Amino acid sequence: MLKEKEKLSTEDFQRMQGDQKSKMAEKFTRYFISHMTAKSGLSDSEKTVYELMKNWDYTMSKDGPEALVFEKWYYLTGVNLVKDQMDSLLFTQFVVQKSFFENFMENMRIAPNQTWADDISTKGVNETFGDIIALSFQQAVKELTSKFGGQPSEWKWGNSHTITLAHPLSKVKILDRIFNLNRGPFAVGGSFHTVSPYAYPLNKYSEVNHGASERHIFDTGNWDRSLTVIPTGTSGIPASEHYCDQTNAYVTNKYHSDYITREKVEGAMMYRMKFTR
Repeated sequence: MLKEKEKLSTEDFQRMQGDQKSKMAEKFTRYFISHMTAKSGLSDSEKTVYELMKNWDYTMSKDGPEALVFEKWYYLTGVNLVKDQMDSLLFTQFVVQKSFFENFMENMRIAPNQTWADDISTKGVNETFGDIIALSFQQAVKELTSKFGGQPSEWKWGNSHTITLAHPLSKVKILDRIFNLNRGPFAVGGSFHTVSPYAYPLNKYSEVNHGASERHIFDTGNWDRSLTVIPTGTSGIPASEHYCDQTNAYVTNKYHSDYITREKVEGAMMYRMKFTR
């Protein structure tokens, strides 16, 4: 995107901040497909998913099935590589430590290690990384079919990948019901490996717990053309009309004007605060 044109507009930067195409997904999906063994034994449903992944543009869209398949396939591949060689405590820590998991998978992609690939519980069989990739693919399709039905083209990343803005007091359920404290869940695209970040624990896609705390685009040629948006709103009081009043804009990659000059600020203001002593 940076190289598309000599001068970039605020609209270009808005598109960049909303970019959900994943270079990580591109890298691993291509590798998985090229190294997957036993492709001739796939079921009709698995063949459908396989073709979807072959033709994917690697955008983690909330409205498509490919991101959902990739995340499940990637996660299960890592799990199947290590689960037979780690004790339960180490394994439990490994699958939730994103940096460890990512580094391990990247190293396996660059230089596959047969020791990790071989399942020591199958005596007399020496599994390869391609075997683990194929096994994980079939497991992913089976799990997703069980959860979302038998039509892969109708699966959606956003059905599993959501964000909820939770007020601290909402832990008291009766308060949440009475005062409508929480907002969401909102279906979102992206991932922890996209420019537009919606991160989550590796094994819990529906618990988005990290993202951009705010988005700003400043136009130095005309500061009053600057744009901004935050995930919540300008009030933390649930009864206020400005409680989470920017959330819908945030999850749909929209912005509001961020005026700088006094004239513009006063022209757009809704309230005035006066300090006296």
